[in-house]
Amino acid sequence: ALRQKYAGVVDRVFAFDRVDSKIHIPKYMVNVVVILKKGDREIIRDVELLAQELALFTEAFPFTLVYTKEDWECRKREHRLPFIKLPSED
Repeated sequence: ALRQKYAGVVDRVFAFDRVDSKIHIPKYMVNVVVILKKGDREIIRDVELLAQELALFTEAFPFTLVYTKEDWECRKREHRLPFIKLPSED
C-alpha cells in the first residue's frame, strides 16, 4: 500500500531489533522506520495510519516512526535516533 500510494516518495523502510531500541517496546510489536524523500505532516500522518492498518491483518502491532530524509539526517548528526545501533546503510 505504501509503495502504491507514495511511489517515489519513500526513501527507505527498515526494521530495528527491540534489543537495540532506546524505547521500551513490547515483543509483539514490529519496529519499523520509514524515511520519506520529502513530505509534510499530512503525508507523515497518512504513512503512520497505513502502518497501523497492518495490525488489522496480522498478530503484530507496528511501532512505526516516520521521518523526512532531512529530519532523519539531522537526528543522525545529533545522535537522536530511536535505537542504539544504526542499521546498515545499504
